Parts: sequence; structure tokens; C-alpha cells
Amino acid sequence: MTMDRRAFIAVLASALAPGCAVPIVKTQRESSLDQQLDFVVVVRIGPGRRERQHEVFVGIGARGDNPASRYLHEEYTYLIAGELDWRITWQSADRVTLELFEMAEGRARELASLVFVRDPASGAFVHARPPEETKTESV
Repeated sequence: MTMDRRAFIAVLASALAPGCAVPIVKTQRESSLDQQLDFVVVVRIGPGRRERQHEVFVGIGARGDNPASRYLHEEYTYLIAGELDWRITWQSADRVTLELFEMAEGRARELASLVFVRDPASGAFVHARPPEETKTESV
């Protein structure tokens, strides 16, 4: 499932809209080693006391693109009781890894390790291995 630019902006706007049960939104932008690209993570955390839905939107675009989705746009959903944390690691200008962790009771549990590589023919980023092999306990 993909999301176009307007829908992406609508999700962000709705996440920031006032209300009694407002979701939490966390973001991070990490530049590539050559400073030409940005890898962007947007996490929308639904309200709740126990397990909460964490919607993860990732994109890669030219440095400063908003939203950064020109070369990659992926979405994932996780239902977890702890807090979602992540680490972005650029191995080169053509390869980046996103590691997702659930932080609960002072310990980290890996949810997924997503590796994206640039397709030389299209310039877009694709999974280095099928997403089914990288996701665990996703909804």
C-alpha cells in the first residue's frame, strides 16, 4: 500500500490536530554520507494505555525535499506495548538500513531491520531483501 503526497500531508496534519485523544508524532531526518539525500522517518503513535498502534512512514528524497518520498516511500504498522525506537545507518549513498526496536521494561527488542538499496536503472531505493523476511509482529 502506498500513500501519495497529499495523503502523507493529511496524516501529518491530522496527527497534529487538537483533540482529546491526540496521537503522538515523532520524526527524524538523516542525511546520506554524500549529503545529497535525506532518509526520513515519521512515526504516528495512536493513543492507548496498553498496546498502541505505531504507523511508520519512511521516505528518501533529495536533501531538503518535504516530504522526502521521491526515491522511496514505504509504510509499516506495528502494534506494541512499549515505545518504538529506531536507528538509521547509511552504509553508502546507495544503501541505508532502518532498524526498528520496541523499548519495554528497560530492554530493546528488535522488530525489523529494513535494508534499502538504490536500483541503478531507476535511481529509486528498493528492499535489499523481501520485506516479509524483515518484519516481525507487524499488523
